[in-house]
Amino acid sequence: RVKQTLDLAGKTYDYISAFVSNVKGKDEDFTISGNTFNIAKMDAGDFDVMFRSVLSCYEFPNANTFKHTFSVNGQEAELVVPITVEGNKVTIEMTAVASVLRNVEMYMFQDADNSQLHIYMPTSSFINYFANLEFTTLLTEGEIDPNDTAAVEKVFADMEARVESINVSFVFKARK
Repeated sequence: RVKQTLDLAGKTYDYISAFVSNVKGKDEDFTISGNTFNIAKMDAGDFDVMFRSVLSCYEFPNANTFKHTFSVNGQEAELVVPITVEGNKVTIEMTAVASVLRNVEMYMFQDADNSQLHIYMPTSSFINYFANLEFTTLLTEGEIDPNDTAAVEKVFADMEARVESINVSFVFKARK
């Protein structure tokens, strides 16, 4: 059973697993944060490698803020972003971090006692989420100029070209 409204404020969740379905896309390797992916061959294990190895953590300091702690090429990083919550739909306002990024709409569900958080991303959300990750990695590595509009758009266009369809669900467990 899941709740109809989210109670995120003050909660911290650690990644425990992922589920992937309806995957179709280009057979092409690409790298994000030191992890190599291929949409045509993607499965939940790809996310386990990325999220488990860095002890990925999602925290909600208040009802309007999302904090993601993760690793970029072995260095711990943190991203704090405003969110908009409408029922179970949550929009991660990435444009507030950098205007070149895209907002990500996802659906979040908590169980009755808030011990688990489930996040669902359809294809369009996954594309924006992963393109944002790729851009952030390239920026951190000094491989892209955020003022080069064509280069930034290419990151998003390349991700759109790689992904025909995908549904991704992440499961996070509440930190005690």
